[in-house]
Amino acid sequence: MIVSAFMIGIPLLVGLGDTVIGMLRAFDTMGMSGGSDPEELAENISFALLMTAGGYAESAVFLLVFLLSLIFWLVTSSKAKNFRNSTQPQS
Repeated sequence: MIVSAFMIGIPLLVGLGDTVIGMLRAFDTMGMSGGSDPEELAENISFALLMTAGGYAESAVFLLVFLLSLIFWLVTSSKAKNFRNSTQPQS
Protein backbone atom coordinates (compact mmCIF):
# COMPACT_ATOMS: atom_id res chain seq x y z
CA MET A 1 0.00 0.00 0.00
CA ILE A 2 2.82 2.40 0.78
CA VAL A 3 4.45 1.75 -2.59
CA SER A 4 1.18 2.46 -4.38
CA ALA A 5 0.79 5.73 -2.47
CA PHE A 6 4.24 6.77 -3.66
CA MET A 7 3.47 5.69 -7.22
CA ILE A 8 0.33 7.83 -7.22
CA GLY A 9 1.75 10.80 -5.31
CA ILE A 10 5.15 11.26 -6.93
CA PRO A 11 3.84 12.13 -10.44
CA LEU A 12 1.63 14.78 -8.86
CA LEU A 13 4.65 16.29 -7.14
CA VAL A 14 6.70 16.16 -10.33
CA GLY A 15 3.87 17.88 -12.21
CA LEU A 16 3.66 20.51 -9.49
CA GLY A 17 7.42 21.06 -9.62
CA ASP A 18 7.32 21.48 -13.39
CA THR A 19 4.43 23.91 -12.99
CA VAL A 20 6.50 26.01 -10.62
CA ILE A 21 9.45 25.91 -13.04
CA GLY A 22 7.21 26.98 -15.92
CA MET A 23 5.74 29.85 -13.95
CA LEU A 24 9.20 30.96 -12.84
CA ARG A 25 10.27 30.97 -16.49
CA ALA A 26 7.16 32.98 -17.38
CA PHE A 27 7.85 35.59 -14.72
CA ASP A 28 11.52 35.65 -15.66
CA THR A 29 10.51 36.34 -19.27
CA MET A 30 8.21 39.10 -18.07
CA GLY A 31 10.97 40.62 -15.97
CA MET A 32 13.58 40.49 -18.75
CA SER A 33 11.40 41.95 -21.46
CA GLY A 34 9.36 44.23 -19.26
CA GLY A 35 6.23 42.24 -20.03
CA SER A 36 6.31 43.24 -23.69
CA ASP A 37 6.67 39.76 -25.22
CA PRO A 38 3.29 38.06 -24.78
CA GLU A 39 4.16 35.19 -27.14
CA GLU A 40 7.06 33.97 -25.02
CA LEU A 41 5.07 34.54 -21.83
CA ALA A 42 2.19 32.46 -23.21
CA GLU A 43 4.63 29.73 -24.25
CA ASN A 44 6.00 29.44 -20.70
CA ILE A 45 2.53 29.45 -19.14
CA SER A 46 1.50 26.79 -21.64
CA PHE A 47 4.50 24.69 -20.57
CA ALA A 48 3.44 25.04 -16.92
CA LEU A 49 -0.13 23.97 -17.65
CA LEU A 50 0.94 21.02 -19.79
CA MET A 51 3.24 19.76 -17.04
CA THR A 52 0.41 20.03 -14.50
CA ALA A 53 -1.91 18.06 -16.78
CA GLY A 54 0.84 15.50 -17.39
CA GLY A 55 1.30 14.95 -13.66
CA TYR A 56 -2.44 14.44 -13.18
CA ALA A 57 -2.66 12.08 -16.15
CA GLU A 58 0.28 10.02 -14.95
CA SER A 59 -1.20 9.77 -11.45
CA ALA A 60 -4.55 8.73 -12.92
CA VAL A 61 -2.84 5.91 -14.82
CA PHE A 62 -1.05 4.70 -11.68
CA LEU A 63 -4.31 4.91 -9.72
CA LEU A 64 -6.09 2.84 -12.36
CA VAL A 65 -3.33 0.22 -12.33
CA PHE A 66 -3.46 0.12 -8.54
CA LEU A 67 -7.24 -0.32 -8.48
CA LEU A 68 -7.15 -3.05 -11.11
CA SER A 69 -4.40 -4.92 -9.26
CA LEU A 70 -6.33 -4.57 -5.99
CA ILE A 71 -9.48 -5.99 -7.60
CA PHE A 72 -7.44 -8.83 -9.12
CA TRP A 73 -5.90 -9.60 -5.73
CA LEU A 74 -9.28 -9.56 -3.98
CA VAL A 75 -10.85 -11.90 -6.55
CA THR A 76 -7.96 -14.36 -6.60
CA SER A 77 -7.53 -14.43 -2.81
CA SER A 78 -11.23 -15.17 -2.26
CA LYS A 79 -11.11 -17.94 -4.88
CA ALA A 80 -8.03 -19.41 -3.22
CA LYS A 81 -9.74 -19.30 0.19
CA ASN A 82 -12.85 -21.01 -1.23
CA PHE A 83 -10.69 -23.68 -2.89
CA ARG A 84 -8.74 -24.26 0.32
CA ASN A 85 -11.96 -24.62 2.33
CA SER A 86 -13.47 -27.02 -0.20
CA THR A 87 -10.44 -29.33 -0.27
CA GLN A 88 -10.09 -29.69 3.50
CA PRO A 89 -11.61 -32.88 4.87
CA GLN A 90 -14.88 -32.47 6.74
CA SER A 91 -14.77 -33.67 10.33
